[in-house]
Amino acid sequence: MTSLNTVSDFPKTSYTLNAEGSKGRVLIVDDLLATGGTIAATCKLVERAGGEIVGVAFMVELDFLSGRNKLEQYDVFSLIHFSGE
Repeated sequence: MTSLNTVSDFPKTSYTLNAEGSKGRVLIVDDLLATGGTIAATCKLVERAGGEIVGVAFMVELDFLSGRNKLEQYDVFSLIHFSGE
């Protein structure tokens, strides 16, 4: 069991990953990239558990919130970009 406490996009949040013995390659897929805090925490948890992040993918990215900046060390892919204009 791997845990992480954060204070980022939301009030204090705890994330827990049940991944004992999991040391594989991981692609994280989510519906929306906004500020990037939740996905950044997810990536940290996976790495702490011994996994290798091979990329993060989203259906929609809200470009004007710059969430991609928190994920610079990963390969990020989004299908739809929304500029907010």
